[in-house]
Amino acid sequence: MLTDFHRENEQLHIEIQEKVAKQLKLCYYIVQIVKYLYFIGGAIFISLPFLVMIFTDNKKMLLFGFVLPGIDYTKSPGYELNWAFQLFQTYCVLVGANVSDGLYATFLLNGRLQLDVLIALLKKLNTFIEQNGDKLEQQRMFCDIIQKHIEHTR
Repeated sequence: MLTDFHRENEQLHIEIQEKVAKQLKLCYYIVQIVKYLYFIGGAIFISLPFLVMIFTDNKKMLLFGFVLPGIDYTKSPGYELNWAFQLFQTYCVLVGANVSDGLYATFLLNGRLQLDVLIALLKKLNTFIEQNGDKLEQQRMFCDIIQKHIEHTR
């Protein structure tokens, strides 16, 4: 009975490691996809003034409704300076949004992983109960599950 218990613990440990690896891979792919989508959107956003210039007889337009003070944005080089400044701001926003969304995705997947661990522990407890295991050990396993659930909900 004791060797069965240790073998089940090893199987549970392997199952949890596989779930962790799967969640890490999923998190990596989500963050990479979001990163590329942000930068593709940023490139489209930055190229909009040039598209407007093509279709509106070279009318100069900036992305945002503000300009650098004291620089005429309707003439060169003021337009280029303002455009470069707005390009820099767009890049900063993209990086900041990407980082915050990456952290958010990691947080969500961490919660999902904790629930997967709880499910695996509950399955182990169910198997242990079906095998008519020691009542004291059942109680200990149940207390461990409750403790992990309390940690998860904090």
